[in-house]
Amino acid sequence: MRTTILLAAAALLLASLHGVVRLLHLSSALASVVFLFLWLAASTFNMWFGMVEAGYTLAQEWPVFMVLFGLPAICALLLQWRLASST
Repeated sequence: MRTTILLAAAALLLASLHGVVRLLHLSSALASVVFLFLWLAASTFNMWFGMVEAGYTLAQEWPVFMVLFGLPAICALLLQWRLASST
């Protein structure tokens, strides 16, 4: 359930950043870059929290990290590619 919530949060963050960038008439690439850095930090914090507080090992947390960071990152890059090719 936590993974689903975090993936939904990633989608909301990405959509919000693209909305703000569009309102400010900035490059959509900026939204993708900012999202990737913010989401990397959030995913890394989640992995650290799982290891320190929940007691999981790196081997247990790494696949979760790859899903939590990888899927939204791929979506952000695909969205950026689609937006760049449509202009």
